[in-house]
Amino acid sequence: THAHRSIDYIAGGLGLDPIGRNVSYRTVWKKEGWHNLLASSATARVEHSPDGSVVVRASLSMVDPASGAERAACEATTHICKHGHAWVRAQADVRSPLPSIARVGLRLGVSKALSTCSWLGRGPHENYEDRKLGARVGIHSLSAEQMHTPYIVPGENGLRTGVQWLAMANEVGSGLLFTGVPEMKVSVSPFADEQLTAALHDHELVAEESLCVCLDNQHMGVGGDDSWSQSVLSEYRVRAGTYAWAVGVSILEGGDEPDRVAQSALLAAPAWVSSLARRASKIL
Repeated sequence: THAHRSIDYIAGGLGLDPIGRNVSYRTVWKKEGWHNLLASSATARVEHSPDGSVVVRASLSMVDPASGAERAACEATTHICKHGHAWVRAQADVRSPLPSIARVGLRLGVSKALSTCSWLGRGPHENYEDRKLGARVGIHSLSAEQMHTPYIVPGENGLRTGVQWLAMANEVGSGLLFTGVPEMKVSVSPFADEQLTAALHDHELVAEESLCVCLDNQHMGVGGDDSWSQSVLSEYRVRAGTYAWAVGVSILEGGDEPDRVAQSALLAAPAWVSSLARRASKIL
């Protein structure tokens, strides 16, 4: 398999240190331990269905190691269909009194061999929920290295919003396709979030052994009124609550058109994927 690091939930985020009387999001996130959550009480079981599909059910809690307080209860149910597609139904019950956390989604490691990224969504440059009107909707293609935005002071970067599918392929077009229901916010980087947090300059970054891929259901905006206070508008914040979404995983063979493979995956998806799509369309 090309995805060779375990999938885990992420709720990280970066920000500049507070200046003056205002308090940055980074400060309050660190106070509650969101920068350093540990997985706890993990369980998993495998079920075989009569139709030949396999279901893997997993759950875990994300805990602040300092206080022992649970910050999120997470569940992931993976349906591996007999025709080759897999669907992950993810749910996160976020428990926080804060006005916003940074993101809710899935993070996984993907082989560096799959360094050509294409996606149907906003692009080609990075864009966030409150910084996306200049990014057109379409099919875009960049290398994994180009997906990273080299800010002088490293931090979380390179998000693309409104993504229906993300394809990652090698030089002959073989690889993986991720399909989001509802649309995802995605990033692909040679550097993990932990390294981006620790480094002070972009030239200090060293490529990881695998590409860090984030498939987010929710992602806070970047604000911009200033760089130190909680300036993100209310509609672009990620509050406590229960979030549910699905990600399809398909194999790409050389010559496959990602858009057609994504459509095939949706047609073969379990009924609950359609239910999630209808629920998302009602919210929008």
